[in-house]
Amino acid sequence: MKILILNPTLYSANSYPVLKVKSIKDCMIYSFCLAFQSLGHTVTLIAAKDYQPEFPENYDFDIIFMKAGLKKIFPIYFPFLTPLPTYLRKKGKSFDLIITSETFAIHSLLSVIFCKKNTLVWQELNEHNRMFYKIPSKLWYNTIGRLFFKNTLIIPRSEPAYYFIRQFCNTVSPTPVDHGINLKKFVIQNKKEKQFIVVAQLIKRKNIDYIIRQFSTFIQKYPQENYRLIIAGRGTEEEHLKALVSQLKMESAIHFVGFLNHSELNRYISQSIATLIATTNDLNMVSIPESIVSGTPILSNTIPALCSYIVRNCLGICKENWGIEELELMVKEQQKFFENCIQKRDDLSSENSAKRIIEAYQKFNDKSSNKR
Repeated sequence: MKILILNPTLYSANSYPVLKVKSIKDCMIYSFCLAFQSLGHTVTLIAAKDYQPEFPENYDFDIIFMKAGLKKIFPIYFPFLTPLPTYLRKKGKSFDLIITSETFAIHSLLSVIFCKKNTLVWQELNEHNRMFYKIPSKLWYNTIGRLFFKNTLIIPRSEPAYYFIRQFCNTVSPTPVDHGINLKKFVIQNKKEKQFIVVAQLIKRKNIDYIIRQFSTFIQKYPQENYRLIIAGRGTEEEHLKALVSQLKMESAIHFVGFLNHSELNRYISQSIATLIATTNDLNMVSIPESIVSGTPILSNTIPALCSYIVRNCLGICKENWGIEELELMVKEQQKFFENCIQKRDDLSSENSAKRIIEAYQKFNDKSSNKR
């Protein structure tokens, strides 16, 4: 199949200008495209030019970076790609399948307008967007969603996303397909260090100061064990968090390692007892499957969309206001959690996710053909 993927935002960004990365090859959507290619499909990815690396790269498939316009109206997480309408009108129908991210998105609306028959929506949002008190989101789903996305296949990325989007659209797949992980980049180490890890942007909603305080209480109870916490990421809260670590006199136990490529990140994750999460507002955090396929379980609050999957498969603990008791349990049960993570590794591969999307699309088309 000839596949077009519309995913304007390649990684998390909160404002213009977008903070540049050295390479986009570590982005989730890049591995997702590679997975389709490995299954024998031809892939083209369209993204906002704001996410193009500063220095040229050679890519394994076609990537078209398009200029985002009207930036005062459309924020970076809701971009309007000005060349996209013309591109879809002229070339959209030459693709066998167009996969577009989110129902609440201008690029998705354009895709169903110009190429409805070959468009599939991959839905991550599991609640209304909070922008402007949720008013634009509610209007969009209840009018544009119901009208324009009628009879368009929507595949949710999680169970919460399924229950949310089916309120507005009538052709939602009951089987979620999550972000897949490139297993070649995330390998397993059988030996765990006395170490926990945080993988996140260092911004307020990640609530990393909470994690630091809980870990501080934990190691005060076990001062002779020499446990440590690795914090991987960068962001506006970095100096504040480092000051908190200094205030708690935890410099020898809590280490900031900055932004890491997949190879470096995998080494830290696979050595760790657990990945720690205390976010106040996140959906399908790619750090969760990255951790699981590395053999490292999750200790999280109940905000992430994958919490039901984690609990159901015993891949860690999801509990509000987790603390020292949960950290102790992660240490005590680490072998059991590790083995459960290994069992789910193949299920979380990007190739498996790509295969399930193709199968769902073909099944949907066969069903639609029979109705006609």
